[in-house]
Amino acid sequence: MAMPNLPVEIPEKPLMSEYAFGVAVYTLGKQRPLYAVVMPCRSLVTSSPALARLHVFARSSEEARELAAVMPGGRVTDLDLPEHEQLTMY
Repeated sequence: MAMPNLPVEIPEKPLMSEYAFGVAVYTLGKQRPLYAVVMPCRSLVTSSPALARLHVFARSSEEARELAAVMPGGRVTDLDLPEHEQLTMY
């Protein structure tokens, strides 16, 4: 799946607890709408109802399968990052 060419930013002090401890990613611009969440905790997805209407990015196909199993609507994109890049995202 091709990723759109869209400028995004991560807030300096993200509110990670609102999105199952994932990192919120916002589009740049005047309104700064929420674009997606990166790396939410699979076990906390059900307790984070805000995720149901959002798009989620997963680092690997394994993480994407785990998130799709617990996310209503299954709006999960597998970034398919090489293992060495996945490890730098902690």
